[in-house]
Amino acid sequence: MVYKTDADLLKGAGFSAYLISSLTVKDDGSYDFTNATPTVLTEDGKTEMFTDERGYACSIPIPYGRYIVRETTTPHNFMPVDDFIVTVTENSSTPQVWRVLLDDEFKAKLKIVKQDDETKQPVLLANTEFKVYDLDAKKYVEQVTTYPNTVVHKSYFTDENGYLILPESLKCGNYRIEEVSAPDGYTQNTQYVEIKVDKNTAYQMDSVSGDAIITVTYENHPVKGKLVIHKSGETLKSFKKDFVYEETSLEGAEFEIYAAEDIFTPDHQVDEQGNRHVIYAKDTLVKTVTTNKNGEAVIKDLPLGKYRVKETKATSGFVLNPDSQEVSFIYKDQNTPEIEEKLEFSNERQKVELSVEKQDAETGKALKGATFGLYNKEAISSGDKVIVKADTLLQEITSNEKGKAAFTLDLPLGRYYLKELQAPAGYVSSDEILEFDATYQGQDVKTIKLKSVKKNQPTTVEVTKADITTGTELDGASMSVLDKDGNVIDSWTSVKDSPHVIKRLQVGKTYILREELAPYGYLRATDVEFTISDTAEVQKVKMEDEVPVARLLVNKKGEFLDSVSLLDNAKGMIEHLFNYVTGNLTDVTFNVYAAEAIRAADGVSADYYAADELVGSITTDGNGIAQMDNLPLGRYYIVEKETSHGYVLDNEPRYVDLTYRDQDTPLVTYSADWQNARQRVQVEVLKKEKDSDKVLSGAIFGLYAADDIVSSKGKVLLAKDTLIELKTTDEEGKIQFAADLPVDSRYYIKELAAPDGYVTDQEPQEFTFEYQGSGTSVAEYAFTFEDEQTTVELSKADLTDKKELPGASLKVTDEDGNTVDEWVSKEEAHIIKGLIVGKKYKMTETKPADGYVTAESIEFTVENTKEVQKHQMLDDVTKVEISKKDITDSSEVPGAKLIILDKDGKKVESWTSTDKPHMVEKLPVGEYTLREEQAPDGYLIAEDVKFTVKDTGKVQKVKMKDAHPYGKLVIKKTDSTSKAALSGAEFELREKESGKVVEKLVTDKTGTATSGKIPIATYKNGKVEKTVEYILVETKAPNGYELSSKKEEIRFEYKDGKTKVIEIVKEIKNTKSPSGSTPTGNSPKTGDSTNIWLPILLAVLSACGIGGVIWYKKKKGN
Repeated sequence: MVYKTDADLLKGAGFSAYLISSLTVKDDGSYDFTNATPTVLTEDGKTEMFTDERGYACSIPIPYGRYIVRETTTPHNFMPVDDFIVTVTENSSTPQVWRVLLDDEFKAKLKIVKQDDETKQPVLLANTEFKVYDLDAKKYVEQVTTYPNTVVHKSYFTDENGYLILPESLKCGNYRIEEVSAPDGYTQNTQYVEIKVDKNTAYQMDSVSGDAIITVTYENHPVKGKLVIHKSGETLKSFKKDFVYEETSLEGAEFEIYAAEDIFTPDHQVDEQGNRHVIYAKDTLVKTVTTNKNGEAVIKDLPLGKYRVKETKATSGFVLNPDSQEVSFIYKDQNTPEIEEKLEFSNERQKVELSVEKQDAETGKALKGATFGLYNKEAISSGDKVIVKADTLLQEITSNEKGKAAFTLDLPLGRYYLKELQAPAGYVSSDEILEFDATYQGQDVKTIKLKSVKKNQPTTVEVTKADITTGTELDGASMSVLDKDGNVIDSWTSVKDSPHVIKRLQVGKTYILREELAPYGYLRATDVEFTISDTAEVQKVKMEDEVPVARLLVNKKGEFLDSVSLLDNAKGMIEHLFNYVTGNLTDVTFNVYAAEAIRAADGVSADYYAADELVGSITTDGNGIAQMDNLPLGRYYIVEKETSHGYVLDNEPRYVDLTYRDQDTPLVTYSADWQNARQRVQVEVLKKEKDSDKVLSGAIFGLYAADDIVSSKGKVLLAKDTLIELKTTDEEGKIQFAADLPVDSRYYIKELAAPDGYVTDQEPQEFTFEYQGSGTSVAEYAFTFEDEQTTVELSKADLTDKKELPGASLKVTDEDGNTVDEWVSKEEAHIIKGLIVGKKYKMTETKPADGYVTAESIEFTVENTKEVQKHQMLDDVTKVEISKKDITDSSEVPGAKLIILDKDGKKVESWTSTDKPHMVEKLPVGEYTLREEQAPDGYLIAEDVKFTVKDTGKVQKVKMKDAHPYGKLVIKKTDSTSKAALSGAEFELREKESGKVVEKLVTDKTGTATSGKIPIATYKNGKVEKTVEYILVETKAPNGYELSSKKEEIRFEYKDGKTKVIEIVKEIKNTKSPSGSTPTGNSPKTGDSTNIWLPILLAVLSACGIGGVIWYKKKKGN
């Protein structure tokens, strides 16, 4: 005998038994069941027996021996028990108990594998967050681990191998796996995966733990990049004095996209050497694209990473852009599936430079003053529109001192030609036409530069420029030679060691050598006159220049406290403005350094100072002035070495430009007012919630003077404890006071009002603004104030026992009627934190708990205290009194079976009425029906009574009245022989006990007489007192018939609560009178010689017949 115990008793577990002596032992010591024959265990010859509903299985008697019993059939979602040995040694009709067995219910752990939906490989990134939702229990799965600490897990995270296994097994059921956060590089997959934990679901057994593992793959799509390359360049638009271009998009530009780094698969998979799988190795060509008519080339579906874009072919007419650009596609978040980046490439037009040089035909010297005209050989168009016709004169230009004429037009590509319009003075014009081919010359040429040359012993004057002190020849002097009329004959710039030579000056004429612009670092010299001699020898002219000097002046300033002003702003905040005035700072010392090598003006003599060499020190006097004179020209920098108390040292070198100004300035002066910054203070307040990191806005703080604040002249500007500034914390819980406080004073900060919902911290915090040395620009003071929230405990309780009452809908509103909180009461009081101190609130019950009455609202004011503030609202129950009454005397009717149905027809109460009203409490407010299922004996079932349970604690009364059934007597009067209906027969229905006539009846022409409503019983105190019996007596026979002397007993028997009328039909037959007279009453006739026994016999027979008919009617009615 085998049976299951503990937990569930399992039906349907199958067991087979094998005689051990019949089994073969395998090499590993286990038994071989492959060809083994199991023992017959059941009466029908089966070798497998099954447990019944009690988990019980009993075999038929089997032979003595040792058996191995195996569970060969396991109920669904359970695990089989291990094989066990049973020895049969007893000879008894009582089943031998083999074993009590327990099957483990199937459970499994979930293994969630995070997989790339492209590579179909696990994503080897940790911390992908999942939640598991129990679809059957309708809640999220929470599991507990206890090592090293006890942790309740509501979310589960993958490890670096890309998967997770729940710490605990799940019971059989339906679950949904929800991804909360995707791994980096992927979008979130909101297509949640549903899995059924069931033995039929594929699973694996963990070889170590023995757990069943169900593996679920959850795929994510990697985020991709979209690259838009836009190409633009200038195209010809119009011609107005010059050619006008506009920036437009360029079609046909080719680009190559390369991987700028190794681009790896986002799943972080690695090869056998541990290297990540590479999609594109660095510098691999990923794609080649060409811009469309919009100038765009679009590349989609790029793996995230860095790419390099290079232009390989420019649009015709443009120069290849040699600059490659890099672009990175960086993962943004799990909700952004595509990262779009745009690169702008601009191409330079291939430009055209045309020039011509005019030369002396004999000497090759360039000639000034030749005028040339430039023409286009072909029409010039913008798109399909001709904007310049062929052979149009585009520009006129005259050769310069060097004989060059460079056309300044921004020419488009094309073919051009040049003609000389006017020759230089003294020269003959040339008719030669020069042509230029400026068509496109490929993407590697930036500018097409085309140049053409169009083709006496003179006097020689050698002019030199020298330093007046050293005699060194000077570079860079702009020189001119003028005739006596002031006309410039020649102009040049001096070159060191290269005297200037002037040819073709006229002999005997006097000229003026003039320095238009002295060399850098020198003063301009006075004019030198010279006369040309009639000689072929070189005639020398010399001009000498002087050097200017420099002066340095510094006026050092600083701010001093002068006054304090009170500012009122619109928000009611208080702020004092500290007014400072500027004054001179004494004893500020500076070092003066050469900012560069201070060189001699001639560029040959030794340097005055090396770069960064200390030139000297200067200190401000009582007027704040520091001065240094006779400095050689150059660039210097001044470093502040020491400054005054309360001020910040200006560490930044001040560079002073005492370089050469111009040729007319002998003394270069630098004068400046420099001001030292006062050391300022930054006072910050952080307001946060106590014991948390939550910052609080709306707290009002005051900054106060802890001592008298005096001006630089000793005047008290603010008395001690004066409120300097009032501010409110911002959304980050911070205040930065704006007051520009003076140094060397004490202050304190005090919280004046807490944020809404918090208790004010009354403790001030004090600090002293001490001078922190010349190296500190801002002294920083930071203070943290912590507030606790107000806590209000609201209790909803039963009026009778004061216990918490769950199920009531409640809300709290503020003074303006705004809802602050809404909740449904539970078995513990409701806590609201953060109500505003000093504000009034109202607790209102919007819907009572089922069976309770709405309570009156409670008003309360929140106090400035850290203690829990408690308030309680009490609810009364509904009370309904139901009476079951007799419809006649309104007495309570016991014995009625009654029920109450709600509006949905659901039975909520049932009882049997007693002699007192029935009280029902805690009926939820609403519509109900009172229904009588069974009436007491003698009563009819009443009609349903509809009633409404109102929201009141008063007793609400409902009445149901029961009516009595009544009797109805129908008399059928017929001729005893012909069966014809007889009219005119009169009857009295009398109470049997009292003889009281209840009703008189007369048959109509159909022979029928029908009574009214006849009481069937008497009632007392809602019960049948006794059944009323009646006697029917014929008081007058129909004309020509004998009067019936039989008294018929009438008894109306109660049937059931649904039968309102109990009808009795009496068929009475009359015999014709021999004399044709009509007897009345019950008195015997006198003097009648009729045989008396004949009518008696007939009457008896008639009565028997009528009785039979009545019995048949009643039987048929029943």
